[in-house]
Amino acid sequence: MTRPRFFLVLVLILFLFFIHSYATNVRAQSAPYKPGVAVGQFAQYEPVNVTWTSNDPSATEPDILKNINSTNSFSLDIIAVSGPTVTLQYTEVDAGGTIVSKTLTVDVDNGAVNDTNTLLTSNGDYLLLAGMLLFPDPIWNTGNAPTLNLTVAEPVLDIVRNVNFLNTTQYSASGTTSTASVTGLAWDQQSGALVEASYSLVTQSSGGVSKGSYDIVIVDTDIWSAPTPNFSITADPSTINIHQGSEGKATITLASVNGFADNVSLTLVAPSSLISCNLSNHTVAVNGTVTGGTSLSCNGSAGDYSVEVIATSLSGGFIVNSLTVMVKITDFSVSTSSPSLTLETGSTGTITISLTAENSFSDTTALSVASTPQGLSCTLATTSIPGSGSTTLTCQGQPGNYTVTIIATSGSTAHETTMAVQVNPTTPTSPLQPPGILTQAIFYAVIASATIIAVIAAYLLQRRKRDQASATNP
Repeated sequence: MTRPRFFLVLVLILFLFFIHSYATNVRAQSAPYKPGVAVGQFAQYEPVNVTWTSNDPSATEPDILKNINSTNSFSLDIIAVSGPTVTLQYTEVDAGGTIVSKTLTVDVDNGAVNDTNTLLTSNGDYLLLAGMLLFPDPIWNTGNAPTLNLTVAEPVLDIVRNVNFLNTTQYSASGTTSTASVTGLAWDQQSGALVEASYSLVTQSSGGVSKGSYDIVIVDTDIWSAPTPNFSITADPSTINIHQGSEGKATITLASVNGFADNVSLTLVAPSSLISCNLSNHTVAVNGTVTGGTSLSCNGSAGDYSVEVIATSLSGGFIVNSLTVMVKITDFSVSTSSPSLTLETGSTGTITISLTAENSFSDTTALSVASTPQGLSCTLATTSIPGSGSTTLTCQGQPGNYTVTIIATSGSTAHETTMAVQVNPTTPTSPLQPPGILTQAIFYAVIASATIIAVIAAYLLQRRKRDQASATNP
């Protein structure tokens, strides 16, 4: 090759390299950080190859490995997309079957997330990136965001997809202890959805060597494949309001989604022994044209409860959906201001009847007097009270001992209280036998005075007669 041609080729190569570098930089700076997913789509993940080994007696298994090892699966459902913000319903099922569901909001532009206590969100949003990113784009549109290492085509769930990779290695040492960790993340390039996350850790110390690792892989999605059959579960009403002693009901409905056809098993998780709930049918058949259902009935003590209904497909792929039904049980009590009432014949006696609401009871309660024996008449000043309140009971009657029952009724719930009523005969009064001690003293003083006056008068009269007789017979 002649020297001019050599230099021409060299200049061309340098020019192409410059163009490539410029285009790459422009691409990195102007990447459209927008969501690549849509409302209604979902992705489900399962942890695999979770390991922990150590010959160091002082070493403990990291919390991240414990948490992932106790997780059976987790899923992301896209419920809203607004600008760069995506709202996800995050549902986690642990190894014991307990389901935890929370709402996550992620910003694919800056990696912000509203909850950092979820897998892959402790240091920002790694669950979902912006769509259409390519190597060497930063994963977020921020100055300190890590950049993608590689974009390559590979099969995901048996479909070839372009996948973005981010691999990082960290090393730290303190004294005789050194730790090395490797994190690998992969996302679908078009949608930004996570397809795999891996982590490995090696710690060496004077006490020995500890090793741990995990892989989280996507097991189902409808983001780039045909919609997966599923079912929905709803409750009507979503909150059951009842009185203590009564039973409340809600209809649980299961409907087919994307042609789902299978039998679904239903189980209940009650939060307390103070509430009892039952399903009229624990197995419901659901298919593309028929909607299945069952009735949930609950009763218990006053309080607020969250009852979880877990629905699991039986013969098809493992699908678990859950629903929380709120149950609010209210009650009231009825009481008297005194356990007994005493009065006399011909007069009336009164006592206060009170209603006390429990757990925000606010319905109207009807009051009535029952079991009133013959010879006694009792009436209520008010026969209905909304929520809490009081009224007056007035009684009168003939002498005797009676038991009166007050019944308070609201809907099908009734409570009662009883009280003793004693009617005494009227006490007769006599002017010769005054009831008071002072009056008695005055009475006897008057009698004594009258007696003395009478004796003096008799003496004076007798003396006068003697004087007259002496004057007649000198």
